[in-house]
Amino acid sequence: KAWKLWTNYFENYHSKHWSHDLGVEQAPNRPETFSFVKNRVLIIGLNIVGGKVHSRTEWKTRLRDEFSWTVQLIERHFDRSAGVYDLGAIVIFGHAGPSGDNAHYFDPLKNYIRDGMKESVPMLYMNGNSHAWLYQPGFLDMNNFLRVQHVGGTSEDPYRVIVEPLKYEGIFQSKSRAVTRSVFTIDRKEASLSDAKK
Repeated sequence: KAWKLWTNYFENYHSKHWSHDLGVEQAPNRPETFSFVKNRVLIIGLNIVGGKVHSRTEWKTRLRDEFSWTVQLIERHFDRSAGVYDLGAIVIFGHAGPSGDNAHYFDPLKNYIRDGMKESVPMLYMNGNSHAWLYQPGFLDMNNFLRVQHVGGTSEDPYRVIVEPLKYEGIFQSKSRAVTRSVFTIDRKEASLSDAKK
């Protein structure tokens, strides 16, 4: 029942409720996903959930699909002649954090960031699920990866997330956690509902 409610109200939300020119796309076999690029920031929304695993086969297939799509989206922005990514930052949204149940997404993602991307683009993973504030630089033991977990529900106002990759262009080769934290500003106090609608 919950999935039916989610698909009724949130699937294709971006086209039902907003007029925009963001070029939002969804994975061909996963209409609950979304992605777009704005000012060299790649935004990816995925179906990564917690809770009871109702079907190990579905869970594994979905997470592998989502990992493959994440890589496809990132690789579109790799300039092979220059050997660099034409992205200032990457923001990934999912509901749940890493766990044994979600290893089919997070384990290969860690390997890809380390071995494929060489930790070369600042990344942020935002999730809820545990309903406790978490600010975790060095997520997945990657210096370029920050994780923020929102308290969620109605107990906390929306966050304002400011992504400023251009401020640190050319510096990021140091793969510093401090630089990654500086690219992403998480404002927990000043955001308002009117900001959330922008």
